[in-house]
Amino acid sequence: MAVGNREKLRYYHAEPGGEALDSFFFCRSGAHRPQAWVTTPPPRREVDKGGLYVKGNKVACPRCGAEVIRYTSPVPTVDVIIEVESDKGEKGIVLIYRRNQPRAWALPGGFVDYGETLEQAAVREADEETGLVVEAIAQFHTYSDPKRDPRRHTISTVFIAQARGRPRPGDDAEGVGIFTPENLPPFLAFDHKNILLDYFSQKCAPPSATGGPKNGKTEG
Repeated sequence: MAVGNREKLRYYHAEPGGEALDSFFFCRSGAHRPQAWVTTPPPRREVDKGGLYVKGNKVACPRCGAEVIRYTSPVPTVDVIIEVESDKGEKGIVLIYRRNQPRAWALPGGFVDYGETLEQAAVREADEETGLVVEAIAQFHTYSDPKRDPRRHTISTVFIAQARGRPRPGDDAEGVGIFTPENLPPFLAFDHKNILLDYFSQKCAPPSATGGPKNGKTEG
């Protein structure tokens, strides 16, 4: 294992009690808690560590002066394509209108909580934002373009699930609707238009023609 990774793991296990959520902020001694660290690190730079080219901030412990890299990594998220049939027999997929920026129609989804599996996060987000209890959940594809989310670099694992009933907006959703390929909103947040193009093209294609996503993404 390269030096950079070995040191990174050492910092990860440095915090007493086993909780290491912020342990990249610990110095080499492992004795100084995150509150002791400089709160305004210098601008992000690229640093060569042990043959690895990693991106991060150099921060210094004000108590012992040790210099450590504050690692920056992509954030895992989930999105859910909910195939639904309403009580009135209306069939389609569920989209929410986001309460927060970027304000637009989008797939239900969000950030994975610490200690959750991706599947648990997808079920939770679907329930919180649409009020629907999803079933038969399965991974579709993973989307990792660093520019897919204007707020930060995220990696989204997309799930397909089924539900019955009437969706109701909740949590971060201001509105909710059932859509088909013919009446999709003209603008969708993030890369959700590409996700749905992949989904509908695969769903409508004959079995012999189905394959990977058409937008350069990887399968989940």
